[in-house]
Amino acid sequence: VSPGQALGTIAHRFASRIGSRNPPPLSKKYADSDRYLFRSNELESSWNGTVVRINNLIDPSTQNIPVYFRLEGQDLRAGLYLECEVEGKEWEEVVVIPQRLLARDETVLVLQNDLITKKPVQQIDFRQDSVVVQGLTTKDIVILNQFDVPMAGKKVKM
Repeated sequence: VSPGQALGTIAHRFASRIGSRNPPPLSKKYADSDRYLFRSNELESSWNGTVVRINNLIDPSTQNIPVYFRLEGQDLRAGLYLECEVEGKEWEEVVVIPQRLLARDETVLVLQNDLITKKPVQQIDFRQDSVVVQGLTTKDIVILNQFDVPMAGKKVKM
């Protein structure tokens, strides 16, 4: 969900249905009848929410998948901003790199023994401008954009 994005309109004081637009990878984390706790900083209150529907189609205007929740509790108000935490996966030995560094063949250019080489990586997750990958170590020197056209096999002096 994008910061400041409207989630829905509350029309009933004790129960409401709201929609949340989620990137496709995040929408996979929801399942029908899952329960989440929604909070409001404005009222310092919280409400229980249950997933009631997950759209099968991506919204063409936002490239997100709508997920709908039913909220129950006192003091639900129209125009209220709500937050909900969705637990994600824990990853080990991952690196976040700019998306432009990941080649179509899922490799990243690194410097090894003064040569530019392709190192295979596995894409774990993606963000707006970056990707989370496995396969790089802390000793790898990743080529950013120091060259006009960096290519595998090119010799480099440091």
